Amino acid sequence: MTEKNGDALLKIDGLTKLFGGLAAVQKFNLHVLEGQIQGLIGPNGAGKTTVFNLASGVLKPTRGQIFFGDHEITRLAPNRIASMGLVRTFQANVLFQDFTVMENMLLGCHLHTGFGFWRDMLNGPATRRKKAAIQQKADEMVQFVGLENYRAETAKNLAHGHQRALGVGVALASDPKLLMLDEPVSGMNLEEKESMMQLISRIRDKGITVLVVEHDMKVVMGLCDRIAVLNFGNKIAEGTPQEIQDNPEVIEAYLGVEQ
Repeated sequence: MTEKNGDALLKIDGLTKLFGGLAAVQKFNLHVLEGQIQGLIGPNGAGKTTVFNLASGVLKPTRGQIFFGDHEITRLAPNRIASMGLVRTFQANVLFQDFTVMENMLLGCHLHTGFGFWRDMLNGPATRRKKAAIQQKADEMVQFVGLENYRAETAKNLAHGHQRALGVGVALASDPKLLMLDEPVSGMNLEEKESMMQLISRIRDKGITVLVVEHDMKVVMGLCDRIAVLNFGNKIAEGTPQEIQDNPEVIEAYLGVEQ
């Protein structure tokens, strides 16, 4: 864990989301500083995934504003938000299961190149250079996420931890400024969790800001620079891992709950 103090890359101000009159998120504020790993925790049903869905454009807020850098993104479409550099993963692996590791990564890289159909079909010098660049980038991404020995393995045959790493690699192919990770160590054994923590730290070291929702408290406390805590849609605390561990309201609402 590294202490870094940057400008707020993601600003969430007064965010409220009502479902049938019930508040899933209520007047939520969060400023994610550039260059940090920010955690978002809370009991099941606290509103964490709703915040992710709002920030990524999957849901639209009832009230409040969301800013990414200098731009308001409150009501932009998900693809527009992603194109600006705010990219998320999901709890479930979103992969082409019958494609190899390299094929999945190539596809992830290809989707963000701006290739035109006719240029691709003509296969001129510019297209060949672009394809070579994509191949190189995909290979670098496979190595970065630690799957260089599994290039030819189909995604469905990978261990769970390797599938999650591949999903992160595909997300990284879009060159995000901020990567939102939704329960990245869910279902992993201890060794896989350690590998994922190391990968997330390397992502931050590449200059990519990270916002992570996670239930595993050891992972959150060992990984994040700052942590915000949600309970029943309300933020009840925010601070360093030590401050969160020592907060009586957090202990009562979350840390004291049997998982």
